[in-house]
Amino acid sequence: ADAVVFTNYFIYGYSAFSVNLEGQKAATEINGDGIALTVADLVYLIRIVVGDAEPIPKVAPNIFLNVTTDEKSVMIDSEIGAAYFVFEGPVNLALGEGAACMELAVNMIDGNTVVLLYSFEKGRTASGTVLYTSGKLLSVEAADYNGNSYKTAIIPDVFSSRSYPNPFNPVTTIEMTLPVASEWNIDIYNIAGQRIAAFDGYSRAGKVEVVWDASNFASGIYFYRTRIGEYSSTEKLMLVK
Repeated sequence: ADAVVFTNYFIYGYSAFSVNLEGQKAATEINGDGIALTVADLVYLIRIVVGDAEPIPKVAPNIFLNVTTDEKSVMIDSEIGAAYFVFEGPVNLALGEGAACMELAVNMIDGNTVVLLYSFEKGRTASGTVLYTSGKLLSVEAADYNGNSYKTAIIPDVFSSRSYPNPFNPVTTIEMTLPVASEWNIDIYNIAGQRIAAFDGYSRAGKVEVVWDASNFASGIYFYRTRIGEYSSTEKLMLVK
C-alpha cells in the first residue's frame, strides 16, 4: 500500500497523501540520502516490499545518466530502476523496447505531461530506448535498481543555441546544447563587426549556459557566434536600455 501511495504522488501530486501530509512526506525518505520524495526512494521502497533489499542501501552519490532525445524517442545509457519524466504540454507516449517490462503512469500537471516509469516486479530494470514520443523533454529524475539517484543530463541529438531574455537589459544568457563533449567558443560582435566579448571552455554533452553582462555597452544590435567542433551558429541580440 505504501508503494502504491508513493507511486500516486508522482502522478497526482500531494493529493496522494490523504492521511497526514507532513508525516507521509517525511516517511518517503527511504534510501538514507536525507532527501524525501525522490524516485530513488520509490525504487528502494519497491525493493524492500518485494524482499530484495535491506532498509538502507549502499550510497553511490556520483553516478551519471545521459538521456538522449530526438524527434521520436527517449534513450538512456544506463540501467534504471525507475524514472520520472516531465514533457512540455500534452504528448503521446508509448513504451520503448528497452522498458517493455516496466509500468507506465501518465498525468497532466500544470499543463505539462508527467510520466513515471517503474515496476513492482523483482529484478526489473530499463535501459536503451525507454519511450517513444515526439514531445519536448523538460526534465528527468532517475534512480538505479539499488535506489541511488542518478545525476542526469538531457543530451540533444543536434547542436543548438539560443539567448534569453532577448531583447535584454543589461544581462542575457546564451544557452548551448552539446550533442557530444567538446570545446566551445562564443564570440560577441557589435554592429560594426568588432568582437567585444569572448567566452570559451570544454563541457560534457548537455546544456551549457554563459551570462553576458552588457552594462558597459550602448543600446543597439549585437551578434553572438557559437562554435562547437563542426557546428556553428550566429544569432542577433538586442540591447535596450
